[in-house]
Amino acid sequence: MSLFSTSSLIWAALFSPLLGGIFGMLQIVENPAVRFQSSYTKDERAVYYRGEMLPDADPDTFAIFDAFYAKDKDNVYYEPEPFESSSRVIRLEGADPKTFALCDADQDRDDCAKDAKSVYVLGRLVQGADPETFTMLSDTYGKDTHSVYTFPYEDEGDGYARVIPGADPETFAALRWAKAYDARDKVHVYLKGTLVK
Repeated sequence: MSLFSTSSLIWAALFSPLLGGIFGMLQIVENPAVRFQSSYTKDERAVYYRGEMLPDADPDTFAIFDAFYAKDKDNVYYEPEPFESSSRVIRLEGADPKTFALCDADQDRDDCAKDAKSVYVLGRLVQGADPETFTMLSDTYGKDTHSVYTFPYEDEGDGYARVIPGADPETFAALRWAKAYDARDKVHVYLKGTLVK
């Protein structure tokens, strides 16, 4: 069974004003590979996020595939704070649902995804990243064959993902327990994406 298919179906009979006040059946959208309760439901006419209709979502093809990302035949969706009650859903403009997948599914990372032409980290486009070779190294770093990227999570602006000038992608590695720096390549050491020496 495909990771992207809707499985483990749970049906709940609900009286819902969203269904025009009729007694209807809503399906909770789940995936056995995802270890959390989904905020999405659907019926034969629409997809809902926390009880609100998700505009233009296709209930026949809608599926979640991790804590942050979902898709249907036409769109890819991102939920920035899936465990917060104030969360919302963002449609990733330009993302290709046919080729959209997690970057490093074997590393059990759900913050990074890609399609045939782009890379996304926490729902944000990483400008210039090569989806064929991009990999996340840690929460702070990623790389492809051409560049090393840093992701300062406190930055909400367009400059979210930055290329680290002069960093060598071939030898760049994120370090887990170092205190004075958190990454290195063959020549330099770095802390939070900034050259230390």
